[in-house]
Parts: sequence; structure tokens; C-alpha cells
Amino acid sequence: MKKQANKRTAIFLTVVLTLSLMIANFSCIYAEESPELTNVNHEASTTAEYLLNALNAAEISPYNYKEVILILRSGIDSGDLADRYCNLLESNITNGRLLINGSENITMYAAYLIILALHGDNALDVNGNNIADAFDHLLASYTSVEELNTAVENPYYYDFIVPAVFAYENHMEHSDAVKTLLWNAIMLNYKQTETDCGIDYWGISGDNNAAVLPALNYFSDNKEIADAIADAVTFNESLIMEDGGSRFDNGEYSTASNANSTGAALYLYSVLNNENNIISYNALLNFKSALTPGAYTYYGEDNMFATVDALKGLIAYKMLLGNEGFPFDVTDEVSRILTPEQPEETTVEQETTTADHSTETESTADTTGSKENTDTSVAIPDTKAPETATASNSSAKTGENGSMTAILLMLCILSSGTVVFARKTVSTGKRK
Repeated sequence: MKKQANKRTAIFLTVVLTLSLMIANFSCIYAEESPELTNVNHEASTTAEYLLNALNAAEISPYNYKEVILILRSGIDSGDLADRYCNLLESNITNGRLLINGSENITMYAAYLIILALHGDNALDVNGNNIADAFDHLLASYTSVEELNTAVENPYYYDFIVPAVFAYENHMEHSDAVKTLLWNAIMLNYKQTETDCGIDYWGISGDNNAAVLPALNYFSDNKEIADAIADAVTFNESLIMEDGGSRFDNGEYSTASNANSTGAALYLYSVLNNENNIISYNALLNFKSALTPGAYTYYGEDNMFATVDALKGLIAYKMLLGNEGFPFDVTDEVSRILTPEQPEETTVEQETTTADHSTETESTADTTGSKENTDTSVAIPDTKAPETATASNSSAKTGENGSMTAILLMLCILSSGTVVFARKTVSTGKRK
């Protein structure tokens, strides 16, 4: 009986050892160290340079707005890129309306407003044209969420539209009504099934979620929306492959990770400050072109779409690590441009006579002109996108990788102790 008991004990301890090693191995896969900001900045700059060269080699189009924004956000010397783009769009303004191919386009307005802010231009006066006001009135002209979704065409574009509305909300007459319209329109695209969850655009996919959830996150003070975002992020996390990269969906169209989906995932996890941004970043670098500096590949070939998606993720991650907001949020830039500068207060020394006829000097603030400035000042509150309840990227800020290391060390010690105890138990059983 004792021998059987010892054998059962040995078997039990062997199982414990195996499980411990499996947990340690799994932890090692995902306990990756947060990269240095300088390294992320280098990767983003190299890719931005590649895209800039591509844009300089061809005639710029109004539809190059995403590339222009990302290049401006990269911090590289972009030359006259912003000037060329803004001049192109300005040439399409007729009677105060931005007309692309003869009609107004919501996304084009939003992108133009973002680029104007990044370029330091006043969108309320572009040669006498108020672009923010035109954007506001176009959005307010839609009376239903269905009508707005039809006009927007692709829910991916809300990633530009929503940040533009929040950045210029104090200069838009209908901003409150427009915000309500926007979040209801986005949620109209939200679906949840037994296997999938998130934005349904020709099906539910991780790429759809990555493109649209950051815009929906502006409204995450609403619990229903916050819960919807959390559920969709959980679905995206299920698409992370063993190499740390992400695939497009749950297997219907893709079974392996790719640069486009991994770059999109990095963007999502960076904007939401989710800890998976670390493994997404490291995995994304595996898709760098072996031949072309700055380019990213799709199935081994240099691919412009993959490169743009990669840069979008890299810029978002760079901005997260540098505490700079995220790529399409220009709230701070708009505030600096449109908030009048207040004059510096100066002190004026005044002499007063005391009871004993001696004099004292006191300082008072010179408020000359303060009434005029007070009457014309524009107060712009901080409207940064609120954080969701998703897992935070604590390792990027507080170094929690040290905690993971300690856990792994404890597992190793436990495993070692288990081996010794198991051997001792078996030996004892044999002797008996």
C-alpha cells in the first residue's frame, strides 16, 4: 500500500512539474519587455521617410490624407508636404464648401481639419472660409444614423471624423447633437455573435475593430459603450497568434498573422493603452522588408497598404510611450491655435502714506486691456479621448516586467523543489 501511495504521489508531483513548466513557457512567450521610446521612434521615422519619398515621387491626391497625417506625426522633416496638401484642398473650396469631385465629403473635411491643426493653421479662417463651420453644418444635415452611415460609406472613416468633432467642438454650433448622432451611427455597425464581436463591415474582423473602436472610445463614459469596447477587444485578443502577430478574423479568411492586421492591432492596443501593444510591436518588426528600409511586407512582398498600417501602429505606440495622445487627436493643437494669448501681468509700484506720514510701496497687477481680452477669449476644455477599462500598459510605465520575472523565478524554484521531492519519494518507496 505504501508503494502504491508513493507512486501516486510521484505521479501527482510529476503532473504539477509539467504544468509548472508549461505555465513558465507560456509566460515567457508573452512576458516581453517594453521597447525603448528611441527604438520605436527610429522604426516610425524610417517608415515615415519611406512613405514621404513615395508621396514626393508622385502627384499628391486629396485621398493621401492618412499618409500625410502620419508623416506629420512622425516628427521627421516633411518639407513642403503639408503646404502642398493644404493648397490642394484649398483649391477645391467653392463658396465656403470643400468640394471633392463636385461634392462635399465628411471624411475629407475631418482630415483637412486635422492637417490644418498639425500645420498650425486657423481652420476658422482659410482665406475667409470657415472649414469647421462647413463641417459642422454638413454633419448636422443628416437626420438619422442610417443616413449618416450611408454618407460616411465606410465605418473606418469615423476614426478621423470623431476626433475632428471633439477637437473643434467649441467652434461647432451643433457639436452636442452631432456627437449623439455619431456614437449611435457607429453602434449601428456593432454586432455580437457566438464566435465574433465588434464592428460588422463585410463581416466582423479584428481589422474592423482596430479601425473603429478608437473613435467609439471617445464615448466610453457611457457604460454600454465601454462594455461593448471591452468585449470587442477581447475578441481581438483571441486573434493573437503564437508569433505575437494578429490575423484578420477568426479563421474564415485568414489563419496566420500578417503585417496589416498586426499594425492595426498595435494601433488599437496603443490608443486603448492595452498591454498587448508590446507583443504586437515586437511581432510587427518581423514583417519589415529585407530589401527596402521602412517598407513592410504582405506575404513576403513589399506592400504599400501594409506599410501604412504598420506606420499607423508605430506612430500610435510612439505617442503612447511619449505621453503625446494619439495620431488623430488634435485637441491640444486646436487649443493653441484658437485660444487668444493673454497679456502678461506686470506689477506697478504705488506709494501710500501711512499714519506716521512714512511711505510704503505695494505692488498691484496691471490689468490694462484685460477686459477686452476677457470678452473675446475662447475657452477650450480638454477633450482627450477617455480611457477604457481595458488592461493598461503598465509595463510601459511602471516596469511590471520585473513582477513577471519574479513569478517565473518562483515557478522555477517550485519546479526544482518538486523534482527533488519526487525523486526522494520514489527512492524512499524503493527502499521500503
